[in-house]
Amino acid sequence: MDEELYNLDLDKKVEKSKEVLKEAKDRYDNITVGFTGGKDSLTTLELVKDVIDDFKVVFVDTGQHFDEVYSFIDEVMEDIDAERIDAINTNVLENVRKGGVVKKDDLNDLNQKELEKIDWEEFTLADDREPCCHLLKTVAFQQTLNDLDVDGHVNGIRWDEQDSRRNENYFSERETHTRVHPILHWSEDDVWSYIQRNGIQYNPMYDRGYRSLGCKPCTNKVSTDAESERTGRAQDKEKVMERLRALGYMAIF
Repeated sequence: MDEELYNLDLDKKVEKSKEVLKEAKDRYDNITVGFTGGKDSLTTLELVKDVIDDFKVVFVDTGQHFDEVYSFIDEVMEDIDAERIDAINTNVLENVRKGGVVKKDDLNDLNQKELEKIDWEEFTLADDREPCCHLLKTVAFQQTLNDLDVDGHVNGIRWDEQDSRRNENYFSERETHTRVHPILHWSEDDVWSYIQRNGIQYNPMYDRGYRSLGCKPCTNKVSTDAESERTGRAQDKEKVMERLRALGYMAIF
């Protein structure tokens, strides 16, 4: 984490973010932007619109989101001149048994191999967060980027959200693509200031006590003075997250 960049005023932070995006525009031929319906990805999307002309928007649909998230994403995309791609692991969602149980033997070869990587034979949606997040998020996301032949993917993570993000860089190389993080140096307050200053419509769930939006079973309201905005995100258990990040998990959800 670069304290000097983190302590810039908002105008300077916006300028830096656009510099990162301009560099991404020059580097990559096939750019996607992650959009979750949350405030950080919304801000990132607005910045991208100002800098990059040709991009696709990727929404990782776990089938477990709040109705308000689906509705908000639909509304935002109506005003954006970009193709929307929904990354969905349909093979998993189509093989959920009674009680939300998913068994490895019911899945296709790809998903079976991915479960073997993390030593699971079966799991329950939402309750078993490691296999659930890995198959419905990481695998769905990576498969989509592979299918699209993406070389640069932009997302809205920030240094101050979690300790695990403090060492992230603006450009982070992965096996098949580079992840671009233009608002790394922003704070939660910066994001809200930018949204309010520019009159950007945001997800109404934030006005109902949510500070970070994830899948419905794993997201709770938190008090405004909570230590971390992600306190309400039940899936953010560090040991699980470490294993998922090693497999390519992109925690913007």
